[in-house]
Amino acid sequence: MTSLPADQIAKRFPGSAPLLANLKYDGEGVFLHWQTGQPAALFNAPAGGVRMGLPALDEFAARMEAAGIQRALFRGELYLPRREGTARPRSLDGNRISHQAVADDPALLKLAVFYIIMLDGRDLRAHQENFTATWDLMATLVGTDASTRCHRPEGRILPENEIQSYFQNIVQAGDEGLVIRRPARLEIIKIKPEITIDAVVIGFVEGDVDGSPGVTSLLTSQTYPEKHDGDGIMQTFARVGSGLSLEQRRQFLDVFPTLRVPAPVAMTDSDGREIQFVRPEIMLELRGEDLVTTNNERENLTQTLAWDGTAYQFSGLAPCPRLVFATFRQLRPDKTLAGGGARFAQTGRDILRPETRNQNSTPPAIIRREVYV
Repeated sequence: MTSLPADQIAKRFPGSAPLLANLKYDGEGVFLHWQTGQPAALFNAPAGGVRMGLPALDEFAARMEAAGIQRALFRGELYLPRREGTARPRSLDGNRISHQAVADDPALLKLAVFYIIMLDGRDLRAHQENFTATWDLMATLVGTDASTRCHRPEGRILPENEIQSYFQNIVQAGDEGLVIRRPARLEIIKIKPEITIDAVVIGFVEGDVDGSPGVTSLLTSQTYPEKHDGDGIMQTFARVGSGLSLEQRRQFLDVFPTLRVPAPVAMTDSDGREIQFVRPEIMLELRGEDLVTTNNERENLTQTLAWDGTAYQFSGLAPCPRLVFATFRQLRPDKTLAGGGARFAQTGRDILRPETRNQNSTPPAIIRREVYV
């Protein structure tokens, strides 16, 4: 599956060839297993966690029995549907119900079955290149009524040049996006609204860029309106390297060292290179596919900092939305930190000052150290 920016739809799909367009659900991708005489189960790969007993699974099992299916393996999405007058639930909302013992009713969860892997011992993976047959078969097996707990994704076959208007309509209705397939060949494209967020640069990483020194990535931050003892409250938001041109990487290396300040906490990039902190003066615009609140099923925590105008002070860790596939879009010299250019309200989360968590409540100690040559 590849991604297509929403502003490229008309350019990518200008003709009249038929495309299969179905809703993209913001849920948890799962495998669905059925065998006669056993409870229906869903599981994740490669983690392997298995869940049974969900009402949506009971409905799935009833559909398999009614169709006379002995063994089957499907791919689907476990999701929480949107309620009238409320915002679209995120995958985290569904995960919280399906994984944890909470007051929410697991009967609210639904299964969108979008692919057949195996049916009564027959391997149907080759049908990716003739997906219309799979699409029709899923309608027979699980139905198309999205008001039920188990169904085929909502969708239709449209000419290319109608995809853009269909996408706009489903996004305005509150849905996440579309999955597009070529019925006669293996091509799967997801389309979601692009998210753009302004942030302020508070750090950079220096490294080799095409054979010469340059900036490999930038550490950005968002700000809260509330102050602490007169200091501004900031929280690290996204580290971005994609989207920077070679010229910008080299030019930034002339600019950021002049803004350097002491690091409030030791931080490195994924290659172990030191993040050098700078004064929060340069604003930029980021773009991404989505904002999520978990990272590998764990709550996403980032560093909270106090800025007094000359130095940062580390305050602890706090929950923070993560921008998926963050990419540099452009500099924003028209915006300033004082003018609210990097406000956290852009993410749609609570803009009150967060409660930080001290991850090192006791002094760390080396338990064992070994050196190998």
